[in-house]
Formats: sequence, structure tokens, C-alpha cells
Amino acid sequence: MFFEMQKYEINENVAHNLMLFLDRVELKGLKEIQAMNEIIECFNSPIESVDMTNDNKTTNK
Repeated sequence: MFFEMQKYEINENVAHNLMLFLDRVELKGLKEIQAMNEIIECFNSPIESVDMTNDNKTTNK
């Protein structure tokens, strides 16, 4: 199945709530563990960061 790649902006509060939810999920198989690892990797390695002290310019990490 093919999905078109899209980008989403998630604020810190939503990211925190998502991590709280994922912490409660019971993993029941290797595919679920792989999915969880991919989700956590996304949170730990953002594509870009925003410098809020310099006119909100976006810089690549």
C-alpha cells in the first residue's frame, strides 16, 4: 500500500500527550515494537528546528 508523505507540525503538549498514551500501550508482537520504535525515533530526531529568538527563522538540523 502506498501513502503520500505528508508533514505535520505537533506542538510540545500534543507530543507529550502522545508519548503518555504510547507509554500505556501494551506491545504484543515484533511489528508493534518496530512501529513504536519508529514513532519514538521521529520524536527524537526532528527534521528541522525553529530558533524562536531569531525572528522565527527555520534552520536545518
